[in-house]
Amino acid sequence: MDPGVFEIATVIGSIAGFIVTIMLGRALARRIGGHRPSDQVGEVLADLQHRVASLEQDVERMGELEERVDFAERILSEVRESPQGLPRNGEAVAGERTDP
Repeated sequence: MDPGVFEIATVIGSIAGFIVTIMLGRALARRIGGHRPSDQVGEVLADLQHRVASLEQDVERMGELEERVDFAERILSEVRESPQGLPRNGEAVAGERTDP
């Protein structure tokens, strides 16, 4: 898996966080100015906060998947370098116990 995927997800999450920060800043400025936020702004803000939380979970999940792919790639490269190749059905893998 390309390491750039994690970086892209981080950038997307940062942009979403930036958008939420701008929305909160505008809402705070309106409140200080004496304007009361409408219900629609509150709903939009809640939706954006939910989306940011979802993006953060997706970034975490992508990191976990990236680790799994790296592990699988390491295992495959070890098998390719091994003179024996993959074990056949029923054969023990080197270092594996074969207790009945």
